[in-house]
Amino acid sequence: MNISLILKRLRFDRKSSEITKRKVIGRLNKICVMISEKFPEAQRPDQIRLKHLQYVRNEGLAGYSAATAVDYKRAMVILVGALGRQKDWLPPLKLVKDPSKGGRPSSTHVICSGARNRRGVL
Repeated sequence: MNISLILKRLRFDRKSSEITKRKVIGRLNKICVMISEKFPEAQRPDQIRLKHLQYVRNEGLAGYSAATAVDYKRAMVILVGALGRQKDWLPPLKLVKDPSKGGRPSSTHVICSGARNRRGVL
């Protein structure tokens, strides 16, 4: 699966190291590979559906350690943001961040295109 459309929407902080960028991109790529292997009909990022990410969360990450699974779940949040489905998909995936817990802000941000912003479609 070609994830270039997803990568176009990502912005990393200036303080982010190249290693961090490579790890995030690698995790996104691995998630997309898991999806395309299990679901051959999903060949492009815009064909990813909620059920595909639920499969990755429930079965695809089962063999990983807890710390690695958390890293992949963070990458899933970035992927959902890049697909523009935060409101609809994060609650069923149980990936909604609790604001009362605080935590360090993410160094990876998803941007909206300027055209959508000018039209007021956010």
